[in-house]
Amino acid sequence: MAVWVILAPIQIGGQIAYVSINGASMLPMMRTGDLALVREERDYNVGDVVTYKNADLGMVIHRIVRLDGDKFVLKGDNNNFLDSYHPRESEVVGKLWLHLPTLGGTLSKLRTPVALATMAGGVVLMAFFPLNRNRRKSERQKDASRPAALNLCTEGGQSLLSLLVVVGLASLFLAYLSFGRNLTRSTTTNAAYAQSGSFTYTAKAGTGVYDGNRVTVGQPVFRRLANAVDYTFAYRFDSELPSQVSGTYKVVAEVGDNRGWKRTLDLAPAARFEGGAFSTAATLDIREVQRAINNLEKKSGFERDLYTVAVAPQVSAEGTLAGRPVVTTFAPRLAFQLDDLTLQPIREGLAETDPYKPVQSGLLRLVGTEPNTVSLLWLDAPVSMVRWISLLGMLLALGGAAVLAALTLRMRSGDETARIEAQWGAMLVTVMGVSQHTRKVEVARFEDLVRMARAQGVGVLHDATDDGRRYYVQTDAAMYCYTVSEAAPMDDERTVAATGTQQ
Repeated sequence: MAVWVILAPIQIGGQIAYVSINGASMLPMMRTGDLALVREERDYNVGDVVTYKNADLGMVIHRIVRLDGDKFVLKGDNNNFLDSYHPRESEVVGKLWLHLPTLGGTLSKLRTPVALATMAGGVVLMAFFPLNRNRRKSERQKDASRPAALNLCTEGGQSLLSLLVVVGLASLFLAYLSFGRNLTRSTTTNAAYAQSGSFTYTAKAGTGVYDGNRVTVGQPVFRRLANAVDYTFAYRFDSELPSQVSGTYKVVAEVGDNRGWKRTLDLAPAARFEGGAFSTAATLDIREVQRAINNLEKKSGFERDLYTVAVAPQVSAEGTLAGRPVVTTFAPRLAFQLDDLTLQPIREGLAETDPYKPVQSGLLRLVGTEPNTVSLLWLDAPVSMVRWISLLGMLLALGGAAVLAALTLRMRSGDETARIEAQWGAMLVTVMGVSQHTRKVEVARFEDLVRMARAQGVGVLHDATDDGRRYYVQTDAAMYCYTVSEAAPMDDERTVAATGTQQ
Protein backbone atom coordinates (compact mmCIF):
# COMPACT_ATOMS: atom_id res chain seq x y z
CA MET A 1 0.00 0.00 0.00
CA ALA A 2 2.82 2.43 0.86
CA VAL A 3 4.52 1.74 -2.49
CA TRP A 4 1.22 2.38 -4.30
CA VAL A 5 0.68 5.68 -2.48
CA ILE A 6 4.17 6.85 -3.41
CA LEU A 7 4.33 5.63 -7.01
CA ALA A 8 0.70 6.04 -8.16
CA PRO A 9 0.53 7.77 -11.59
CA ILE A 10 -0.91 11.27 -11.96
CA GLN A 11 -3.63 9.97 -14.29
CA ILE A 12 -5.34 8.12 -11.42
CA GLY A 13 -4.81 10.68 -8.69
CA GLY A 14 -1.18 9.96 -7.84
CA GLN A 15 1.77 12.31 -7.79
CA ILE A 16 4.22 10.71 -10.25
CA ALA A 17 4.42 11.19 -14.03
CA TYR A 18 6.28 8.52 -16.01
CA VAL A 19 8.17 9.93 -19.01
CA SER A 20 9.89 7.67 -21.56
CA ILE A 21 12.93 9.38 -23.08
CA ASN A 22 12.95 9.56 -26.89
CA GLY A 23 15.75 11.63 -28.36
CA ALA A 24 19.27 12.84 -27.67
CA SER A 25 18.60 16.36 -26.36
CA MET A 26 19.53 15.42 -22.76
CA LEU A 27 22.70 13.45 -23.49
CA PRO A 28 24.80 12.33 -21.71
CA MET A 29 22.46 12.38 -18.72
CA MET A 30 19.53 10.62 -20.40
CA ARG A 31 19.17 8.73 -23.65
CA THR A 32 16.45 7.04 -25.69
CA GLY A 33 14.83 4.16 -23.80
CA ASP A 34 15.40 5.60 -20.31
CA LEU A 35 12.54 6.26 -17.91
CA ALA A 36 12.17 9.51 -15.96
CA LEU A 37 9.91 9.82 -12.92
CA VAL A 38 8.88 13.42 -12.32
CA ARG A 39 6.68 14.88 -9.62
CA GLU A 40 5.18 18.27 -8.90
CA GLU A 41 7.11 20.62 -6.59
CA ARG A 42 6.17 23.83 -4.85
CA ASP A 43 8.61 25.89 -6.91
CA TYR A 44 11.15 25.42 -9.67
CA ASN A 45 14.54 27.09 -9.98
CA VAL A 46 17.27 27.57 -12.55
CA GLY A 47 19.15 24.31 -13.02
CA ASP A 48 16.16 22.02 -12.36
CA VAL A 49 15.33 19.35 -14.95
CA VAL A 50 11.57 19.56 -15.48
CA THR A 51 8.88 18.17 -17.77
CA TYR A 52 6.34 20.45 -19.43
CA LYS A 53 3.53 19.99 -21.93
CA ASN A 54 4.21 21.31 -25.42
CA ALA A 55 1.19 21.54 -27.72
CA ASP A 56 3.22 20.32 -30.71
CA LEU A 57 5.78 17.97 -29.16
CA GLY A 58 3.88 16.57 -26.19
CA MET A 59 5.87 15.96 -23.00
CA VAL A 60 9.30 17.63 -23.08
CA ILE A 61 11.96 17.12 -20.41
CA HIS A 62 14.65 19.83 -20.42
CA ARG A 63 16.62 21.97 -17.97
CA ILE A 64 15.62 25.47 -16.77
CA VAL A 65 18.39 27.91 -17.75
CA ARG A 66 16.77 31.20 -16.75
CA LEU A 67 13.55 32.93 -15.77
CA ASP A 68 11.66 35.32 -18.06
CA GLY A 69 9.10 37.02 -15.84
CA ASP A 70 6.57 34.34 -14.95
CA LYS A 71 7.87 31.99 -17.66
CA PHE A 72 10.72 29.49 -17.77
CA VAL A 73 13.39 29.40 -20.45
CA LEU A 74 14.56 25.80 -21.03
CA LYS A 75 17.25 24.04 -23.01
CA GLY A 76 18.30 20.46 -23.62
CA ASP A 77 21.75 19.68 -22.19
CA ASN A 78 22.88 18.44 -25.62
CA ASN A 79 21.24 21.25 -27.60
CA ASN A 80 23.00 24.42 -28.73
CA PHE A 81 19.75 26.40 -28.80
CA LEU A 82 17.00 27.36 -26.37
CA ASP A 83 13.49 25.92 -26.46
CA SER A 84 11.25 28.14 -28.57
CA TYR A 85 8.34 27.65 -26.16
CA HIS A 86 8.57 29.16 -22.67
CA PRO A 87 6.07 27.47 -20.33
CA ARG A 88 4.51 29.00 -17.25
CA GLU A 89 4.61 27.21 -13.89
CA SER A 90 1.07 25.90 -14.44
CA GLU A 91 2.30 24.08 -17.56
CA VAL A 92 5.16 22.34 -15.78
CA VAL A 93 4.26 18.73 -14.95
CA GLY A 94 7.03 18.22 -12.41
CA LYS A 95 10.71 18.05 -11.55
CA LEU A 96 12.94 15.05 -12.25
CA TRP A 97 12.79 12.72 -9.22
CA LEU A 98 14.22 9.39 -10.40
CA HIS A 99 16.10 8.44 -13.57
CA LEU A 100 15.91 4.73 -14.49
CA PRO A 101 18.14 3.80 -17.47
CA THR A 102 16.61 1.54 -20.20
CA LEU A 103 13.40 0.98 -18.24
CA GLY A 104 11.38 3.22 -20.54
CA GLY A 105 11.86 0.78 -23.43
CA THR A 106 10.78 -2.10 -21.23
CA LEU A 107 7.57 -0.32 -20.24
CA SER A 108 6.86 0.41 -23.90
CA LYS A 109 7.05 -3.32 -24.66
CA LEU A 110 4.67 -4.07 -21.79
CA ARG A 111 2.03 -1.91 -23.48
CA THR A 112 1.66 -4.35 -26.40
CA PRO A 113 -1.59 -6.37 -26.61
CA VAL A 114 0.19 -9.68 -25.94
CA ALA A 115 1.91 -8.34 -22.82
CA LEU A 116 -1.30 -6.78 -21.52
CA ALA A 117 -3.22 -10.03 -22.05
CA THR A 118 -0.52 -12.00 -20.22
CA MET A 119 -0.59 -9.63 -17.26
CA ALA A 120 -4.38 -9.74 -17.15
CA GLY A 121 -4.28 -13.54 -17.01
CA GLY A 122 -1.75 -13.39 -14.18
CA VAL A 123 -4.01 -11.04 -12.22
CA VAL A 124 -6.93 -13.45 -12.64
CA LEU A 125 -4.86 -16.41 -11.41
CA MET A 126 -3.64 -14.40 -8.43
CA ALA A 127 -7.22 -13.45 -7.61
CA PHE A 128 -8.37 -17.10 -7.60
CA PHE A 129 -5.40 -18.43 -5.63
CA PRO A 130 -6.20 -16.70 -2.32
CA LEU A 131 -9.85 -17.77 -2.59
CA ASN A 132 -8.86 -21.41 -3.06
CA ARG A 133 -6.33 -21.17 -0.27
CA ASN A 134 -8.90 -19.67 2.10
CA ARG A 135 -11.33 -22.48 1.26
CA ARG A 136 -8.75 -25.15 2.17
CA LYS A 137 -7.85 -23.29 5.33
CA SER A 138 -11.50 -23.22 6.37
CA GLU A 139 -11.77 -26.96 5.86
CA ARG A 140 -8.64 -27.61 7.90
CA GLN A 141 -9.98 -25.59 10.79
CA LYS A 142 -13.45 -27.04 10.71
CA ASP A 143 -12.95 -29.18 13.81
CA ALA A 144 -10.28 -27.06 15.47
CA SER A 145 -10.57 -26.84 19.25
CA ARG A 146 -7.64 -24.52 20.05
CA PRO A 147 -5.13 -22.34 18.13
CA ALA A 148 -1.68 -23.55 17.20
CA ALA A 149 1.42 -21.97 18.69
CA LEU A 150 2.88 -19.16 16.59
CA ASN A 151 5.94 -20.18 14.54
CA LEU A 152 7.05 -20.50 10.95
CA CYS A 153 5.58 -23.99 10.69
CA THR A 154 2.05 -22.65 11.20
CA GLU A 155 -0.08 -20.68 8.78
CA GLY A 156 -0.45 -17.91 11.35
CA GLY A 157 3.31 -17.59 11.61
CA GLN A 158 3.71 -17.61 7.84
CA SER A 159 1.04 -14.92 7.45
CA LEU A 160 2.75 -12.82 10.08
CA LEU A 161 6.09 -13.26 8.30
CA SER A 162 4.51 -12.09 5.03
CA LEU A 163 3.18 -9.01 6.80
CA LEU A 164 6.61 -8.32 8.30
CA VAL A 165 8.18 -8.63 4.84
CA VAL A 166 5.74 -6.04 3.47
CA VAL A 167 6.49 -3.73 6.41
CA GLY A 168 10.21 -4.20 5.87
CA LEU A 169 10.03 -3.45 2.12
CA ALA A 170 7.86 -0.38 2.70
CA SER A 171 10.30 0.81 5.38
CA LEU A 172 13.25 0.30 3.03
CA PHE A 173 11.50 2.35 0.37
CA LEU A 174 10.77 5.13 2.86
CA ALA A 175 14.40 4.99 3.96
CA TYR A 176 15.48 5.32 0.33
CA LEU A 177 13.28 8.39 -0.08
CA SER A 178 14.23 10.08 3.19
CA PHE A 179 17.93 9.30 3.59
CA GLY A 180 18.52 10.36 -0.02
CA ARG A 181 17.38 13.88 0.86
CA ASN A 182 18.77 16.59 3.06
CA LEU A 183 16.92 17.43 6.25
CA THR A 184 16.53 21.01 5.04
CA ARG A 185 16.02 22.61 1.66
CA SER A 186 16.61 26.06 0.24
CA THR A 187 13.64 28.36 -0.10
CA THR A 188 13.25 31.42 -2.27
CA THR A 189 10.68 34.12 -1.59
CA ASN A 190 10.24 37.63 -2.91
CA ALA A 191 10.07 40.44 -0.36
CA ALA A 192 8.21 43.37 -1.87
CA TYR A 193 9.03 46.97 -1.08
CA ALA A 194 8.23 50.38 -2.53
CA GLN A 195 9.99 53.74 -2.68
CA SER A 196 7.69 56.70 -3.00
CA GLY A 197 8.14 60.43 -3.29
CA SER A 198 6.03 63.57 -3.21
CA PHE A 199 6.87 66.77 -5.12
CA THR A 200 5.53 70.24 -4.42
CA TYR A 201 6.65 73.59 -5.76
CA THR A 202 5.74 77.24 -5.38
CA ALA A 203 6.87 80.64 -6.70
CA LYS A 204 5.94 84.30 -6.40
CA ALA A 205 3.14 85.63 -8.55
CA GLY A 206 1.90 89.11 -9.26
CA THR A 207 -1.33 90.31 -7.75
CA GLY A 208 -4.34 89.39 -9.81
CA VAL A 209 -2.59 86.79 -11.98
CA TYR A 210 -3.54 83.72 -9.89
CA ASP A 211 -6.20 83.15 -7.30
CA GLY A 212 -3.56 83.80 -4.68
CA ASN A 213 -0.26 85.56 -4.71
CA ARG A 214 1.74 82.29 -5.09
CA VAL A 215 2.18 79.72 -7.89
CA THR A 216 0.97 76.26 -6.81
CA VAL A 217 1.55 72.71 -8.06
CA GLY A 218 0.49 72.19 -11.67
CA GLN A 219 0.55 75.88 -12.63
CA PRO A 220 3.11 77.51 -14.95
CA VAL A 221 5.67 79.96 -13.64
CA PHE A 222 5.80 83.26 -15.57
CA ARG A 223 9.37 84.39 -15.82
CA ARG A 224 8.47 88.09 -15.70
CA LEU A 225 6.87 87.52 -12.29
CA ALA A 226 9.33 85.08 -10.67
CA ASN A 227 13.01 84.29 -11.06
CA ALA A 228 13.09 81.30 -8.67
CA VAL A 229 10.98 78.27 -7.84
CA ASP A 230 10.98 76.57 -4.41
CA TYR A 231 10.68 72.79 -4.41
CA THR A 232 10.11 70.25 -1.65
CA PHE A 233 10.54 66.51 -1.96
CA ALA A 234 9.51 63.88 0.60
CA TYR A 235 10.83 60.31 0.38
CA ARG A 236 9.66 57.10 2.06
CA PHE A 237 10.73 53.44 1.98
CA ASP A 238 7.80 51.06 2.70
CA SER A 239 7.42 47.30 3.10
CA GLU A 240 5.09 44.94 4.93
CA LEU A 241 8.19 43.15 6.24
CA PRO A 242 10.46 44.56 8.96
CA SER A 243 13.01 46.97 7.49
CA GLN A 244 15.81 49.25 8.62
CA VAL A 245 16.94 51.59 5.85
CA SER A 246 19.22 54.59 5.70
CA GLY A 247 21.23 56.30 2.96
CA THR A 248 22.15 59.52 1.18
CA TYR A 249 20.43 61.92 -1.16
CA LYS A 250 20.91 65.10 -3.12
CA VAL A 251 18.79 67.19 -5.54
CA VAL A 252 19.93 68.34 -8.96
CA ALA A 253 18.40 70.14 -11.92
CA GLU A 254 18.93 68.64 -15.38
CA VAL A 255 18.77 71.18 -18.20
CA GLY A 256 18.59 69.76 -21.74
CA ASP A 257 17.19 70.00 -25.24
CA ASN A 258 15.71 67.63 -27.78
CA ARG A 259 19.10 66.95 -29.39
CA GLY A 260 20.63 65.25 -26.37
CA TRP A 261 22.47 68.13 -24.73
CA LYS A 262 22.31 68.10 -20.92
CA ARG A 263 23.75 70.19 -18.13
CA THR A 264 23.42 69.27 -14.44
CA LEU A 265 23.09 71.93 -11.74
CA ASP A 266 23.22 71.16 -8.00
CA LEU A 267 20.16 72.36 -6.08
CA ALA A 268 20.69 70.68 -2.67
CA PRO A 269 23.98 69.27 -1.39
CA ALA A 270 24.40 65.60 -0.50
CA ALA A 271 22.99 64.67 2.90
CA ARG A 272 22.32 61.54 4.90
CA PHE A 273 19.00 60.20 6.15
CA GLU A 274 18.00 57.54 8.69
CA GLY A 275 14.83 55.59 9.30
CA GLY A 276 13.74 55.14 5.70
CA ALA A 277 12.27 58.61 5.20
CA PHE A 278 13.29 62.24 4.75
CA SER A 279 12.05 65.56 3.40
CA THR A 280 14.20 68.19 1.71
CA ALA A 281 13.81 71.60 0.08
CA ALA A 282 15.65 73.14 -2.89
CA THR A 283 15.40 76.31 -4.94
CA LEU A 284 15.71 76.46 -8.71
CA ASP A 285 17.17 79.77 -9.91
CA ILE A 286 15.76 80.32 -13.39
CA ARG A 287 18.43 82.95 -14.10
CA GLU A 288 21.20 80.39 -13.48
CA VAL A 289 19.47 78.01 -15.87
CA GLN A 290 19.28 80.77 -18.46
CA ARG A 291 23.01 81.53 -18.07
CA ALA A 292 23.81 77.85 -18.82
CA ILE A 293 21.61 78.03 -21.91
CA ASN A 294 23.18 81.31 -23.06
CA ASN A 295 26.65 79.84 -22.68
CA LEU A 296 25.64 76.87 -24.83
CA GLU A 297 24.12 79.02 -27.56
CA LYS A 298 27.07 81.42 -27.58
CA LYS A 299 29.72 78.74 -27.92
CA SER A 300 27.79 76.36 -30.17
CA GLY A 301 26.10 78.89 -32.39
CA PHE A 302 22.77 77.03 -32.16
CA GLU A 303 19.71 78.68 -30.70
CA ARG A 304 16.54 76.85 -29.68
CA ASP A 305 13.16 78.07 -28.59
CA LEU A 306 12.46 75.28 -26.07
CA TYR A 307 14.48 73.57 -23.38
CA THR A 308 13.62 71.12 -20.62
CA VAL A 309 14.36 71.49 -16.94
CA ALA A 310 13.89 68.51 -14.61
CA VAL A 311 14.20 68.58 -10.84
CA ALA A 312 15.73 65.18 -10.00
CA PRO A 313 16.33 63.90 -6.45
CA GLN A 314 18.95 61.14 -6.36
CA VAL A 315 18.46 58.70 -3.48
CA SER A 316 20.76 55.80 -2.53
CA ALA A 317 19.28 53.57 0.18
CA GLU A 318 20.71 50.55 1.94
CA GLY A 319 19.88 48.50 5.01
CA THR A 320 18.00 45.33 5.82
CA LEU A 321 14.65 43.95 4.75
CA ALA A 322 13.34 40.91 6.64
CA GLY A 323 16.83 40.57 8.08
CA ARG A 324 18.50 40.45 4.63
CA PRO A 325 20.70 43.16 3.05
CA VAL A 326 18.97 45.48 0.60
CA VAL A 327 20.60 48.12 -1.63
CA THR A 328 18.53 50.27 -3.98
CA THR A 329 18.33 53.66 -5.68
CA PHE A 330 15.48 56.06 -6.48
CA ALA A 331 15.76 58.91 -8.99
CA PRO A 332 12.37 60.39 -9.97
CA ARG A 333 12.12 63.46 -12.23
CA LEU A 334 9.70 66.35 -12.19
CA ALA A 335 9.99 67.83 -15.68
CA PHE A 336 9.25 71.36 -17.01
CA GLN A 337 9.41 73.02 -20.40
CA LEU A 338 11.34 76.31 -20.48
CA ASP A 339 10.85 79.02 -23.07
CA ASP A 340 11.35 82.77 -23.02
CA LEU A 341 8.13 83.40 -21.10
CA THR A 342 7.26 80.41 -18.90
CA LEU A 343 8.46 77.41 -16.99
CA GLN A 344 5.63 74.98 -17.78
CA PRO A 345 5.21 71.51 -16.08
CA ILE A 346 5.12 68.60 -18.55
CA ARG A 347 4.43 64.90 -18.10
CA GLU A 348 7.11 62.28 -18.64
CA GLY A 349 6.65 58.51 -18.57
CA LEU A 350 3.33 56.66 -18.55
CA ALA A 351 0.14 58.69 -18.79
CA GLU A 352 -1.46 56.93 -15.83
CA THR A 353 1.35 57.80 -13.42
CA ASP A 354 1.22 60.91 -11.23
CA PRO A 355 4.42 62.92 -11.84
CA TYR A 356 4.03 64.63 -8.47
CA LYS A 357 3.83 61.33 -6.53
CA PRO A 358 6.33 58.94 -8.13
CA VAL A 359 6.47 55.32 -6.93
CA GLN A 360 9.09 52.67 -7.65
CA SER A 361 8.39 49.05 -6.64
CA GLY A 362 11.08 46.50 -5.95
CA LEU A 363 11.55 42.84 -5.00
CA LEU A 364 14.26 41.39 -2.82
CA ARG A 365 14.91 37.69 -3.41
CA LEU A 366 15.14 36.01 -0.01
CA VAL A 367 16.97 32.70 0.10
CA GLY A 368 16.54 30.67 3.27
CA THR A 369 16.07 27.13 4.52
CA GLU A 370 13.14 25.12 5.79
CA PRO A 371 12.61 21.50 6.84
CA ASN A 372 12.64 19.28 3.78
CA THR A 373 9.61 17.07 3.14
CA VAL A 374 8.67 13.83 1.42
CA SER A 375 5.44 14.12 -0.58
CA LEU A 376 3.04 11.18 -0.35
CA LEU A 377 0.03 12.15 -2.43
CA TRP A 378 -1.75 14.81 -0.35
CA LEU A 379 0.59 14.47 2.62
CA ASP A 380 3.89 16.31 3.00
CA ALA A 381 5.83 14.65 5.83
CA PRO A 382 9.12 16.08 7.17
CA VAL A 383 12.15 14.09 6.09
CA SER A 384 13.18 13.61 9.72
CA MET A 385 9.79 12.04 10.54
CA VAL A 386 9.93 9.72 7.52
CA ARG A 387 13.43 8.64 8.55
CA TRP A 388 12.21 7.70 12.02
CA ILE A 389 9.20 5.87 10.59
CA SER A 390 11.42 3.90 8.23
CA LEU A 391 13.83 2.98 11.04
CA LEU A 392 11.02 1.92 13.37
CA GLY A 393 9.41 -0.07 10.58
CA MET A 394 12.65 -1.91 9.83
CA LEU A 395 13.22 -2.59 13.53
CA LEU A 396 9.67 -3.94 13.80
CA ALA A 397 10.14 -6.17 10.75
CA LEU A 398 13.54 -7.49 11.85
CA GLY A 399 12.46 -7.92 15.48
CA GLY A 400 9.28 -9.75 14.52
CA ALA A 401 11.17 -12.03 12.13
CA ALA A 402 13.74 -12.77 14.85
CA VAL A 403 11.01 -13.69 17.34
CA LEU A 404 9.36 -16.00 14.79
CA ALA A 405 12.70 -17.64 14.06
CA ALA A 406 13.37 -18.13 17.77
CA LEU A 407 9.95 -19.68 18.33
CA THR A 408 10.49 -21.98 15.37
CA LEU A 409 13.94 -23.10 16.58
CA ARG A 410 12.56 -23.67 20.04
CA MET A 411 9.77 -25.79 18.63
CA ARG A 412 12.14 -27.84 16.46
CA SER A 413 14.60 -28.38 19.28
CA GLY A 414 11.91 -29.88 21.54
CA ASP A 415 10.28 -33.35 21.46
CA GLU A 416 7.96 -34.45 18.71
CA THR A 417 4.85 -34.03 20.84
CA ALA A 418 5.67 -30.35 21.23
CA ARG A 419 6.28 -30.02 17.51
CA ILE A 420 2.93 -31.60 16.64
CA GLU A 421 1.18 -29.41 19.19
CA ALA A 422 2.83 -26.29 17.81
CA GLN A 423 2.31 -27.03 14.14
CA TRP A 424 -0.99 -28.88 14.07
CA GLY A 425 -2.66 -27.92 17.34
CA ALA A 426 -5.67 -26.47 15.52
CA MET A 427 -6.58 -29.98 14.25
CA LEU A 428 -6.14 -31.90 17.51
CA VAL A 429 -9.08 -33.18 19.55
CA THR A 430 -8.33 -34.64 22.99
CA VAL A 431 -10.23 -37.82 23.90
CA MET A 432 -10.25 -40.21 26.82
CA GLY A 433 -9.39 -43.45 25.05
CA VAL A 434 -10.71 -44.97 21.82
CA SER A 435 -12.51 -48.16 20.87
CA GLN A 436 -10.31 -51.28 21.02
CA HIS A 437 -12.50 -53.23 18.55
CA THR A 438 -11.53 -51.26 15.48
CA ARG A 439 -8.85 -52.36 13.06
CA LYS A 440 -5.81 -50.18 13.64
CA VAL A 441 -3.13 -49.18 11.14
CA GLU A 442 0.13 -47.49 12.13
CA VAL A 443 1.36 -44.75 9.78
CA ALA A 444 5.00 -43.72 9.28
CA ARG A 445 4.62 -39.95 9.76
CA PHE A 446 2.21 -37.68 11.54
CA GLU A 447 1.83 -35.71 8.31
CA ASP A 448 0.29 -38.85 6.73
CA LEU A 449 -2.32 -38.78 9.47
CA VAL A 450 -2.99 -35.10 8.77
CA ARG A 451 -3.64 -35.82 5.10
CA MET A 452 -6.14 -38.53 6.02
CA ALA A 453 -7.92 -36.19 8.44
CA ARG A 454 -8.20 -33.54 5.77
CA ALA A 455 -9.52 -36.04 3.28
CA GLN A 456 -12.18 -37.13 5.76
CA GLY A 457 -12.90 -33.59 6.91
CA VAL A 458 -12.34 -34.51 10.56
CA GLY A 459 -9.91 -33.60 13.33
CA VAL A 460 -7.07 -35.73 14.72
CA LEU A 461 -7.97 -37.52 17.95
CA HIS A 462 -5.27 -38.02 20.56
CA ASP A 463 -4.86 -39.37 24.06
CA ALA A 464 -2.09 -40.32 26.48
CA THR A 465 -0.92 -43.96 26.80
CA ASP A 466 1.55 -45.73 29.05
CA ASP A 467 4.18 -45.50 26.31
CA GLY A 468 3.61 -41.88 25.36
CA ARG A 469 0.96 -40.18 23.21
CA ARG A 470 -1.09 -41.68 20.40
CA TYR A 471 -2.92 -39.90 17.57
CA TYR A 472 -5.87 -41.34 15.61
CA VAL A 473 -7.96 -40.74 12.54
CA GLN A 474 -11.13 -42.82 12.32
CA THR A 475 -12.34 -43.99 8.90
CA ASP A 476 -14.95 -46.53 7.86
CA ALA A 477 -12.25 -49.10 7.09
CA ALA A 478 -9.87 -48.68 10.01
CA MET A 479 -8.41 -46.54 12.76
CA TYR A 480 -5.14 -45.00 11.58
CA CYS A 481 -2.64 -44.35 14.37
CA TYR A 482 0.62 -42.57 15.02
CA THR A 483 2.41 -43.06 18.32
CA VAL A 484 5.04 -40.87 19.96
CA SER A 485 6.90 -42.55 22.81
CA GLU A 486 7.98 -40.49 25.82
CA ALA A 487 11.67 -40.82 24.98
CA ALA A 488 11.39 -40.80 21.19
CA PRO A 489 13.54 -38.26 19.38
CA MET A 490 11.87 -35.89 16.95
CA ASP A 491 12.29 -37.59 13.57
CA ASP A 492 9.73 -37.04 10.85
CA GLU A 493 11.33 -39.75 8.71
CA ARG A 494 11.56 -42.58 11.29
CA THR A 495 10.55 -45.99 9.99
CA VAL A 496 7.39 -47.41 11.51
CA ALA A 497 5.54 -50.42 10.11
CA ALA A 498 2.89 -49.13 7.84
CA THR A 499 1.08 -52.40 7.22
CA GLY A 500 -2.21 -53.07 8.93
CA THR A 501 -2.21 -55.28 12.07
CA GLN A 502 -5.30 -56.62 13.80
CA GLN A 503 -5.36 -55.63 17.50
